Amino acid sequence: MNDLERYVNRLFAKYKHKKGVLELRDEVLANLQARIDDEMSEGASYQVAFDHAVKSLGNVELLIEGHGRVPLNPLKRELAQLAVLYTLIPWIITIPCWLFHSGVLANTALTLLLVIVGVVYITLLFSRASDETTRVINVERLRNIARVVWVLWGVYVVISECFALGAWFASNIWFNRAIHIDGPYMFADLAVSVLLPFVSVFIPLYFMRIHRLVQTRGVSE
Repeated sequence: MNDLERYVNRLFAKYKHKKGVLELRDEVLANLQARIDDEMSEGASYQVAFDHAVKSLGNVELLIEGHGRVPLNPLKRELAQLAVLYTLIPWIITIPCWLFHSGVLANTALTLLLVIVGVVYITLLFSRASDETTRVINVERLRNIARVVWVLWGVYVVISECFALGAWFASNIWFNRAIHIDGPYMFADLAVSVLLPFVSVFIPLYFMRIHRLVQTRGVSE
């Protein structure tokens, strides 16, 4: 194995299990070797030809399916703006829940989160960082992360519902007593406890939006 093969193998080492990567590696290796041979036939040394060939390759990640180059700073601002929106909506929804203890906790937590993401957005909005800076992002990995977040959210909702219903009715069920809801306030308190976990759906929705946004913004070199 020569220096060129070792170099190309290192470039594709972490992607070797992806479909089509081996064929892509062989194609890149063949193209680089052909470029080196051409330059050497014109009188260039092997090292000079090697350096020119490697430099011409650019970012190999962009050759692999599921990767894209995105403008970094505009993407950060848009994600921060979306974070404000996705926090503002549940914050507004939970304002009427201040009549209940669980609603107070949820709205207070959302208030703190809204302040944090708002400060981040304002900071990015007035940042003087160059909009020409780009970064290669694994779009496929973002999609997988979004799926995992959905699964974790589903688990959280199930556990939260079991806990909420258990806090209200576990003793009745354990002692085989009839379940009673005494008046509209108790019913509303129960409804808030049961429905509040679903407000957190803005979290997996936000991660799904990140994937779609990066996928849309991705550009090739």
